[in-house]
Amino acid sequence: MTPSPEHSEPPLSALMKGLTLMEAVSEHHRISDLATATGLSVSTVHRVLSDLVEHDWVEHGADRTYRPGARTHLFAASVQRDERATQKALPLLQRLRDEVGCTVHMARFRQTTLMYVAKIDGPAAYQMRSRVGDTIPLWSTAIGKSILASLSPELSSDLLVSAELTRRTVHSIVSKRELQAQLRLVSERGWAIDDQENELGIRCVGAALRSADGSVIGGVSTSGLEHEMTPEKIQNIVPHLLRTVTEIKKLV
Repeated sequence: MTPSPEHSEPPLSALMKGLTLMEAVSEHHRISDLATATGLSVSTVHRVLSDLVEHDWVEHGADRTYRPGARTHLFAASVQRDERATQKALPLLQRLRDEVGCTVHMARFRQTTLMYVAKIDGPAAYQMRSRVGDTIPLWSTAIGKSILASLSPELSSDLLVSAELTRRTVHSIVSKRELQAQLRLVSERGWAIDDQENELGIRCVGAALRSADGSVIGGVSTSGLEHEMTPEKIQNIVPHLLRTVTEIKKLV
């Protein structure tokens, strides 16, 4: 005997149930269809939809159907703007890669999250393990440290207070006092170094990326093998990196 939907619900958290329904409601608009599509019970679908409707993530029509709400459309529009901005930046990121001969990343910063949105592999045979879509720490990456140093002292301090500085490599900075001292230097010079702090054998140079209104929205970095990223090469990279983030600012 096949269990009824009321008794065969997948073991999802409340958040995942909401996200599952938000995804399904773009194609299925009635409670019974949503229950079938998601595997959630009818009672769970009704309860979660009520919360989503209350907060404008889902719209409940007069015909008793459910469709994506205003906040879902705003979120989708924001994602599309980010994607367009990334596409506009790609030629500049490719130029930077050609100028410095390193792998280039661009990351987006949202509240407390930093995520790679573009990666241009360098000309060398080795490949870094980073991928577009990866979320990365603020405290152990060149982009992250450049962002922390560019935020207001209050916001940067709040992020550090709430952060758990886990040791990703033997070179990771896990002392908040030491990190704050380094951030003061980053703030003065306008760029940051990740000296094998996020990935062994990899040294990165990064700078924060601002929007036209001056808000910190992410950053750009160049990365290479530790023995290739000499102090002399880093000094050569910095002007190209800073020019790139300045030009991207005009596009986003």
